[in-house]
Amino acid sequence: MGIKNYEEALAFIHGRTKFKKSPSLDRMRKFVAYLGHPEKKFKAVHVTGTNGKGSATAFLRNLFMSQGLSVGTYTSPFIVRFNERISISGQMITDDELVRVANKIKPTVEQLDEELADQEGGPTEFELVTAIMFVYFAEKKVDMAVIEVGIGGTYDSTNVIMPLVSVITTVALDHANLLARLCRK
Repeated sequence: MGIKNYEEALAFIHGRTKFKKSPSLDRMRKFVAYLGHPEKKFKAVHVTGTNGKGSATAFLRNLFMSQGLSVGTYTSPFIVRFNERISISGQMITDDELVRVANKIKPTVEQLDEELADQEGGPTEFELVTAIMFVYFAEKKVDMAVIEVGIGGTYDSTNVIMPLVSVITTVALDHANLLARLCRK
């Protein structure tokens, strides 16, 4: 059964588990492999940090756009509307595009749910949103993507990319306890 509208797309996304205890990128690597490696179809800058990550992302987007490039940005979290998280040249993904891409990857999510049921389970919410972004940017053939990490750390699902450059803004310890808990075996 397909996703019919924006509300169903958000329910599909937000209905996923938020965190898993698996300290690995294996699930995300398998996810992107099944999707045909969309993360390899565009150039990227990876941005991490506690303070200044959003400003650095906006600065880089505007810098690349001033050079005439089509620029995808992936941010977390959103401020007003979920669609803000995935945008191209300042235009957030439309409701219809979100529904279309969610439908496109839903069979892969279901396949992973089945395959990984006896292990850590299928993709998390953030892994799903990250995959939607990868597919959308690859389809739209962005010239450059500026991708913010989620919670950060070694096992952040955005770490499957091979960026041209990584930007590290000021880092605080606000997620240290959560990251330590996620990394324990």
